[in-house]
Amino acid sequence: MKFLVPLIISICLSSVVNANEKTTVIIGHVITQTIQNNDMDHSEILENELKFITHHFTLSLIESLSTHLPVILDGVSATIRLEVDDLYKCSLQGDYQNKDCR
Repeated sequence: MKFLVPLIISICLSSVVNANEKTTVIIGHVITQTIQNNDMDHSEILENELKFITHHFTLSLIESLSTHLPVILDGVSATIRLEVDDLYKCSLQGDYQNKDCR
């Protein structure tokens, strides 16, 4: 059972991170230490890997956001311009207002 937990953690981490050299080294270390019956803090390894994955996805999100932000801002500004135009047109109509201004 003691061997099963690190193996499951290693498999989960390698599938998320796409098994680069760092992950391969960590998996090898966990398996080696487990076979040698050395005590390891598996929660610390998992915590560090989750921090790495979070950092990686944060950088990816920032890159994606910086790429698409002009398009997002253009859409938002167009919507705001339309709403402001409608408010201005309705304010010019005075007592008579068409169905869009009611």
